[in-house]
Parts: sequence; C-alpha cells; structure tokens
Amino acid sequence: MTKLRGHLGCIFLSACLILPALRADAQISSDPPPGDPVSQSPSEAPDFGAPTTDDIGDAPEFTVGTGEEEEAAAAGSTVNFRGNEPRGLYVLATSDGYQTIRQAQELAEDFIGAELTRLYPEVRTVSGVAFQSRVENALPMISSAWPNPIAEVQALIKGKGEVFGVFSALSAYNATLGTRPPESTPAGRYPFIVNRTIDGEQVASDNMIPLDPGSPEAREYLSSMLVEADSRIRPAGFLIRDIRYPGIRWGYSPSAVAAFRREVGGEGNPSPDDPVWSAWRRQQ
Repeated sequence: MTKLRGHLGCIFLSACLILPALRADAQISSDPPPGDPVSQSPSEAPDFGAPTTDDIGDAPEFTVGTGEEEEAAAAGSTVNFRGNEPRGLYVLATSDGYQTIRQAQELAEDFIGAELTRLYPEVRTVSGVAFQSRVENALPMISSAWPNPIAEVQALIKGKGEVFGVFSALSAYNATLGTRPPESTPAGRYPFIVNRTIDGEQVASDNMIPLDPGSPEAREYLSSMLVEADSRIRPAGFLIRDIRYPGIRWGYSPSAVAAFRREVGGEGNPSPDDPVWSAWRRQQ
C-alpha cells in the first residue's frame, strides 16, 4: 500500500449525529429573540445568506461514526470497516493536505495509490471554512486563486472515491477560541446565539466559546453553513460530530431561554436541574 505523506490516518469519528436532509426553502427567523436580564439581543435579525433553491443540488447525506476505529486511526494505520468496508482518510484543514494545488495533487495521488474509498477533509473549524463563504470567515489558505480546495481535490479523485465534508474538527457548535468572539464571525455579530452558563460565563473548559444548540438562530446558522458548503463543494455527505452542551449549567443564551419560555411559559432562567428544562435542551 502506498505510504501516505504526512496526512492523518484513517478515522471514523465518534459522537456523531444523523441530521435530517436540509430544506431548500429554509428561512432565517425574521424576529430577533427578546432580551433577558443578562443580555439584550441586537435590533437586527441575523441574515446568514443561505443559498437560494437554485444553488442547492440533491440533499446531502449525513452519517454516523461508530467510534470503534479511532484508536487505530490515532496510530496512523488504515482500517477496514464493517458492511461495505469503506476505507477513509481524515485530513485537517490546518495541516498539509489541500493548502496549495501541489498538496491537493499529492493528496489525490496518495488517496488513489492507497486504494482508499472515502476522503474526510475538514470543511469548518473554529478558524473558518475551507471555501469562500457568504456566511463565515474563510480559512487563511482561501484566496481568489484558491477559492475551493476541497472541490479541487474531489475533481482529482473523481471516479476513485467519495468526499465527505467533516463539520468540524472539534464540535459543530464551537464558535471560536479565546475570551471574545471576533466581530467578523456570526458569534461576534450576534452575541445572543453564544452559549453561556447560568452565571453568564461564555468560555468552556477547553477555551472554546460555543454556540447554543437551544438557540433557533444558532441552528439556522449551522443549517445555512451546511447548505452553502453543499452548494460549493457538492460532497457525498457530511460527517458532523459532537453536537452537545459543555455541561448541565450551559444553555442559557438569551435566544435559547426566550425560545424555552415561549414554549413552556414562565419567566427568567430555569434551574440547571429542572427536568423540563433538561428535556427541552436534549430535544434541541
């Protein structure tokens, strides 16, 4: 088997989730959520610029990882999977792989030479996305001369395997690193979609600032990002991991609390161990 040149080994991610097919007619909410004592929502509703129906092809496939192959993947070995035995390669957006056209060509050569069947390149990380986007910041490698590297790699391996977009390296809901989201990001422009604890903290233990799964606008952002990525890259599917809360004391963005109160009534922040609140967060 051909030796892979510095790319991460084969991997199937754990804690992934099957999502429903994206709707071409999905609309962004026109009304920002009301504020609460912690924070006021901006007067302007978020507009994530989702592509139109003409931009969208067949609904993308979503898949779940078993997690059983991660140990072998960490050792850089190839793995045979059960069922139709796909053999895949996970490639970080921040490592050698598709930073340049030469790297893309080498990646395609390695993929074909190793007789792999699925390529899992990162589409979104906390630093941005791997294409020119109307919704999110682009990664540093993206330029007018290199606007869509994953699509270029896909063209190079056409007929030899499938490309699945990985969304993302860490958690789908992680927004950014640090103590404050950059103003150029959705989390910076619309702070009411940022997750927080009942005490108002926004930075999780891993130094990540996450979005709130309970925020309708945060979910619209991720849906818009997936629709846009599908229209730009046209992958065989997306592998989405770690859709979760950092802990039981999280989920108190103004947007999420307002949505919860609209459904169940009452006012103010519910207790972290309120069973109705806990069940509502799980459903989101």
